[in-house]
Amino acid sequence: MHGDLHGGNILLDDSGNLTVLDTGIITTITDENAPKFGSFLQSLAIGDETSCTKILLDFRLTDIEPDTDSFKCSMKKTFTKFVASPGKAPGGGIIDLGDLIGEIMFNLSNHDIRLRSDIAASIQSMSISEGLIRMLDPEFDVAKRSLPYFLKYNAF
Repeated sequence: MHGDLHGGNILLDDSGNLTVLDTGIITTITDENAPKFGSFLQSLAIGDETSCTKILLDFRLTDIEPDTDSFKCSMKKTFTKFVASPGKAPGGGIIDLGDLIGEIMFNLSNHDIRLRSDIAASIQSMSISEGLIRMLDPEFDVAKRSLPYFLKYNAF
């Protein structure tokens, strides 16, 4: 994951090839954590706050014991606000993954839950990427477009 992805760090040449610049701030999800991270992504796309919450708690640093019941309650409110059903926001619109992820990160902070740096950086990078995609095409639905992938590779 790129830690500073924005339009100024992406070049498009005349043949349509993209080049990503400024790769000084990058991180990688380890092979050991990749399946669980994939499940986290799936939980975002389908609006499964229970799985998302459990996975985030699994990815936390364990130096502070959080009030997990309060965190679960906050996560339920967040998912209710942004996701009505798999791939759909309340009212049937596009799930705003950037805002959903932003509020999830605030929930983590408000409950003193600190994630491992590779996981936190990757989650933030996803939020930024979704924002860039939506700037290019406001109608592009990242969550809905990801559902076939999850059906094929990580059936729910």
